[in-house]
Amino acid sequence: MRVVSATHRNLRERVAKGSFREDLYYRINVLDVALPPLRDRDGDLPLLVEHFLDGFAETDAQGLRRAPTLSLDAYAALAAYGFPGNVRELDHAIEHAVVLAGRGEITLDHLPAVIAEAAPTSGHASLLPAASHGPAAVMMPLVAATRQFEEGHLRRALAATGGQARQSAELLGISRKSLWEKLRVYDLGAAVSTQQS
Repeated sequence: MRVVSATHRNLRERVAKGSFREDLYYRINVLDVALPPLRDRDGDLPLLVEHFLDGFAETDAQGLRRAPTLSLDAYAALAAYGFPGNVRELDHAIEHAVVLAGRGEITLDHLPAVIAEAAPTSGHASLLPAASHGPAAVMMPLVAATRQFEEGHLRRALAATGGQARQSAELLGISRKSLWEKLRVYDLGAAVSTQQS
């Protein structure tokens, strides 16, 4: 039998003070792994956010797996918050936001109030690399950033061509079939004009 245990207390100090049994300490202390709190591991935030969002991914009618996405403001709030409840608090915050956002993008309004209040007040200016949490805090997960850019780019192409699929595909340098596949992924089919040229 193997026992895995975790604590945020210093058991050596507890043994020295007599508040934790010494024999039990030596029985369970086979491998001691010290893991700093989330607030001290800036580089882990993007990976954890992506992992927790991926847990809520759904497969659409075309068989594509779509995970919820975060707005830049929501991500900035997560990066600015200290997470005293550590990874579990982040997990619950993401679940809270997904429930409130439904199938839409998670915005600042969907985050728990205590996290939303930590959001930088100067818009995206605080996301510059000079931010106090270091360069890792300015990054949103690559998958989310790519999806956000691609959806915005598709919307701009459709707007520039008045919703004409053929012209939009030419403008984007992709085939009409590829355009239609991307429109399905981002649920943008309604943005295409019914009067195709």
